[in-house]
Amino acid sequence: MSERIGSFLAGGHGPVHTGDGDQIIINDPSELLRNTHGQTPRTIAEDQLRWLRQRFVPPSGLDEARNC
Repeated sequence: MSERIGSFLAGGHGPVHTGDGDQIIINDPSELLRNTHGQTPRTIAEDQLRWLRQRFVPPSGLDEARNC
């Protein structure tokens, strides 16, 4: 057999786990605030949720599912 088996990543960044066992990722909180122009993670999330609400409609039956 001459076929090769492996993994290839291009243009991405971040942790990659390709083996057995647990992967523990510890993020530096100060890194989360870089490039946020002074916004807190909470306001960033609110901005993203607002953006999504403007573009997507909830599926039919969502309210019923939330009440279960």
